[in-house]
Amino acid sequence: MKANSVCLLDDFYLQKVVELKINFTLQNIGQEHLSQLQRVIKNAQNLEALYYRFDFNDNIEEVLQVVCDSIFEHKNLNSLHLQLLKCQLNFSALQMMENKLSKIENLQSLTLNLRYNFSKQDGSLLLGKIIANCAQLQYLNLDLSFNKMEAEGFLSLTEGIKLSQNLKNLTLSLRENQIRSDTIYQCLANIGQCQKLQNLFIDFRENYLKDKGLVYLGQGMQHVSHIQELTLYVHKNAFGDQGLLELSQGISLLVNLRKIALDLSYNKIQNESTESILETIWNLQNLEVIIFDVSGNDINDSICFSDVPCDKQIENLKHLQLNFNFLRFQNWPALQLIQRVIKYKNLKFLSLEMCCDYITDETIIELSKSFKNLINLKTMILDFSGNSIRETGVASLQEIQYCSQITKLYLNLSGNTINSEGAISIGNTISKLLQVEELNISFYNCNFSENVFYEIMKQIYKCKSLKLFQVTVRQIQQKLHLQIRRFFMKLNKLVLMNFSFR
Repeated sequence: MKANSVCLLDDFYLQKVVELKINFTLQNIGQEHLSQLQRVIKNAQNLEALYYRFDFNDNIEEVLQVVCDSIFEHKNLNSLHLQLLKCQLNFSALQMMENKLSKIENLQSLTLNLRYNFSKQDGSLLLGKIIANCAQLQYLNLDLSFNKMEAEGFLSLTEGIKLSQNLKNLTLSLRENQIRSDTIYQCLANIGQCQKLQNLFIDFRENYLKDKGLVYLGQGMQHVSHIQELTLYVHKNAFGDQGLLELSQGISLLVNLRKIALDLSYNKIQNESTESILETIWNLQNLEVIIFDVSGNDINDSICFSDVPCDKQIENLKHLQLNFNFLRFQNWPALQLIQRVIKYKNLKFLSLEMCCDYITDETIIELSKSFKNLINLKTMILDFSGNSIRETGVASLQEIQYCSQITKLYLNLSGNTINSEGAISIGNTISKLLQVEELNISFYNCNFSENVFYEIMKQIYKCKSLKLFQVTVRQIQQKLHLQIRRFFMKLNKLVLMNFSFR
């Protein structure tokens, strides 16, 4: 709901509202709007879910006073979402939130998006007390990215979290703070006291963990051994093999995991720790989802994946996402790993990102041979942009047609040396995917003519199940562009078509 439409809600209809969204992006909310806001919230007595957005606000303390005074009497309210970006929250505003939120007796889900707010430690220290007072929470999502939180603030936050004994899902987004290794172990010990916790998501991107922080993370994993889903982002934290080896040992204790998502990109890890963490992951036999990103590290040709037990299939694995972008591979040794992994017949989702400059036709030909096994695949994402793939490698992608159950296909071949023959072969392959509903292909900076592009489009037109279609190419003549658009508009199921020109 926008600020200028709040007053349009009649009290009679408000009594029937169970979910309400209020969006103010004004720098200063006037008294008239505050009065209308108070009326709306108070009269919506059957509210179960409430979403506020007050970004870039100068009188946030006054606004929060109205909000908090209005909601604590709502007996049915179980979900509250507050987004307060760049509002310069002060101590008194947070203290008021602490006092009021504790009075919402049935609050089970709380989301606080407080990016760009705290220039001092006071804010993060008080948040722990706010959480501690919400005893019935089952779902907690805190986005404290781009603040000034240090180790002490993170510890205080988890001191409050450990009192939420009903907590099942915990999301902590702490990107670009000032968190170092201190207290990391104790923070995980605190979180581990939530014995009902199933899903743990922590975003430490662009902090100061280094090797010592990863060591403490690994040692602290013993306290959360009961969780079923782990998402850990440690992009750009300047750690190397020592830290990742310790983290790998800790993750090996999480035998109940059904999902693991690790973003280890742009650090200093090398071959030894990469082999170790992959071996750990493939020994977790209950996994259904694996997301693994080691882009931009110091992994090179001498890496050996022979110890990774890929041949021992993870029976329940259905979602696999591997990101190997910007690594120093020339002969592509990771190919042997990927070939062993993607033969899993139960896979429903496969994403491979390999933007390395070194991938050649030979690599793609060998990789494509494995696609025949993916008979149950529903979603395929292949990003091979910026490599050295030519027509022979592109032609080998015809093996995708054996994945006959695919409904979503994303294929990025931008920046490769693809001629007319290779491009047409892609069109022929896609035309045989009769179940595909969403298609996104990118041919930017590829070397073929507009006439060839038109031939590709005619082949794709055979995909009668298409609902969403996006293609990225060089600028083409307006006449041809309109001709292709009219062509595709004949598809009855197509609801969205987008041409992106670069």
